[in-house]
Amino acid sequence: MNKNTMSALAFLVLALIIGLAIITAFKVDWDSKIGLGQLLEIVTLIVLVLVTFAYAWSASKQANASIKMAEEMKNARAPSITMQWGGANPNKKEISANIRNKGFGPALNLICYLTHKEFDFSSKSNVYTTFEVEQKYILTLPSEEFDFKAWSGLAINCDYEGVFGEKFRSILRFESEEKRNLEIIKLKQ
Repeated sequence: MNKNTMSALAFLVLALIIGLAIITAFKVDWDSKIGLGQLLEIVTLIVLVLVTFAYAWSASKQANASIKMAEEMKNARAPSITMQWGGANPNKKEISANIRNKGFGPALNLICYLTHKEFDFSSKSNVYTTFEVEQKYILTLPSEEFDFKAWSGLAINCDYEGVFGEKFRSILRFESEEKRNLEIIKLKQ
């Protein structure tokens, strides 16, 4: 059984229980005859209870649909920072990447930095407070004492937020000088 069928059955059982409670409240003596007025009151109350539950069930469905639509709208406004390898300048000790927001919402508080499994980079680049949709930027990060022969383990990271406060990280990983892998993850709040 699906969720809607289970809800309908639960609704019917609840309506029957309430209907029996109403009949019991009238203290109907089953051995005597029920008058037309008393029968009309019982039927009217049962109908009113059923209509009330139907209205409540419909309102609940609408509320759930509104919540789902709000989540979809929130996801549709998420930023998505992509990066492409720009180049490396060992003389200036710099590594660059071309970054772009390909999402459907602005990236807020964009901070980019280098990481490596063996080196510790201290500098971070606070690029933009607001990085708009389809905006492009050539990011240049100081690479300090990085050995440009040790590509394996190097990554360019960009941390940013969406307009609803969710946090993201785009990571461009270097497995070798030729092989790179871009990963975009949503960070837990």
